[in-house]
This record gives sequence, C-alpha cells and structure tokens, in this order.
Amino acid sequence: MNKITSTLAVLSLVTVSSYGQKLVEGSLDQLKGEQKIKIEYNYNDAEIKGMTFSEYVAQEKNWETGNEEIRAKFIEEFNNASKGKIKATKEDSKYTLVLNISEVGRSGDAEGTACVKDSEGNVIAKIEKVRGEGGKWGTHINLMGDGAKSMGESLGKFFKSKMK
Repeated sequence: MNKITSTLAVLSLVTVSSYGQKLVEGSLDQLKGEQKIKIEYNYNDAEIKGMTFSEYVAQEKNWETGNEEIRAKFIEEFNNASKGKIKATKEDSKYTLVLNISEVGRSGDAEGTACVKDSEGNVIAKIEKVRGEGGKWGTHINLMGDGAKSMGESLGKFFKSKMK
C-alpha cells in the first residue's frame, strides 16, 4: 500500500510541475539537432497586476533592467532543465521561441502560450497552458523573475521530453 501511495504522490508532483502544457499545433521535430533557440517575450496583450502592458510599463520605473533580469532567469532555468537538448539564448538563431504572456498576477504568476517560429516567421509549433509560479517576497519585478524561472524550468523539461 505504501508503494502505491508513494508512486501516486510522485506522479502527482510530476503532473503539477509540468502545468499541463500541451502541444496544440505542429511539432518540435524540426528542432532536433539544433544547438540553440532565441527567446523572445511578448507582453503586448498581457494584463499585469490588473493593468495593460503599457500602463504597467509607465508606472514601473525599473522595467527595462527588470525585463532583462526576467529573461535571463527564464533562459538559465530553461537551459538547466532541457539538459543540453537545445540552448535558449538572446542571440539570433534559426528558430525563435516566442512567449506570448497573457497574464501576470500580483505574485508574479504568469501564463500564456509559446510559439516556435522559423527564421521566416512561420509558426512550426504552438504550446498552450504555459505557466510559471511567481514568488512570495520582493518587488513585483523580482516576483515576475520567479515566475520566469518556473516557466523556464517547465518549458525546458517539456522541450527535453519532446526532442528525444
């Protein structure tokens, strides 16, 4: 009985950590053998702490430097979790992973979709239910960084599992 309980507990943790991400269009097959993928964040349609992206940026004086920190945290965790299958970077690449963030909560929790595009801008894969768990303590930019780390880790694991 204890083995069954332990197995179920582990399976539930794995399910929670993947946040239910789902490949809904295309595939990641074209990425096999690629060394890197450029990461872009798109907040244009996001609601952040109940504000539009423009409103948020206008009131957040540290947005420019904070945004770089957020992206760096995502990239670091993605690379750790993908275990060398593909490296996330800020540099130009044949493929780009665009994170279309739709909502960021007060604790930095983030959700949206992710699209993989080729160098011509064609979508080769779309992933829904992309989420990251924010933090508990710090400035909102810091909490968004926690959400980016969580999102990077879960997407890195997702890519690793799909690029076998």
